[in-house]
Amino acid sequence: MSDSLGQMNHNLEGLKSDLNEVTKGRDCLDSEVLVLKEQLEMAQAVAEENEAIAIEARQMAEARKNYAEEEEVKLLEKSVEELEYTINVLENKGELVKGEAERQRLQREES
Repeated sequence: MSDSLGQMNHNLEGLKSDLNEVTKGRDCLDSEVLVLKEQLEMAQAVAEENEAIAIEARQMAEARKNYAEEEEVKLLEKSVEELEYTINVLENKGELVKGEAERQRLQREES
């Protein structure tokens, strides 16, 4: 009987040892899970920050595009005004040339 009791004590010690190992393993895994959760949270924070930066960059690009388009419109409007002015000047010169040609024709006819 003492032999059986000794064997049971030995088995009990073995089970306690196994339990301690399993507990240590669980604790180690819990620590790893915490580290991984922290890394995940940091990665999510970085992803959110990158998304915010990307949104801001898109908004800035859109604003710059709009500004460039507005400047292009202003430049084109100015070019149109300058062309209209040039056309008016040339039309006036054309009228002057016609008038001078008509005056010279009339002078020749009178001579």
